[in-house]
Amino acid sequence: MPNHVHVLFKQISSLQDTVRIIKSKSARDINNMLKRNGKFWASEYYDKVIRDEEHFVKVYEYIKNNAPKAGLSLDGRFYSKYESD
Repeated sequence: MPNHVHVLFKQISSLQDTVRIIKSKSARDINNMLKRNGKFWASEYYDKVIRDEEHFVKVYEYIKNNAPKAGLSLDGRFYSKYESD
């Protein structure tokens, strides 16, 4: 998606710490690639707790199909440890 990302992961540390690490590292890398600096991500984020396997599959399929449903090409940008091409 051009204006947001979806991440589905098993939480092993605090959500706040996990999001901070993801945002910090990715912002640094993206800013380096774009040859810019400064704030990259919005401060807020939306989170949802996965209730069970059925909910996991539903969320996973939503994420997988989100960009194509919006008419955007994935261009190999969907990454998952649960599937292989």
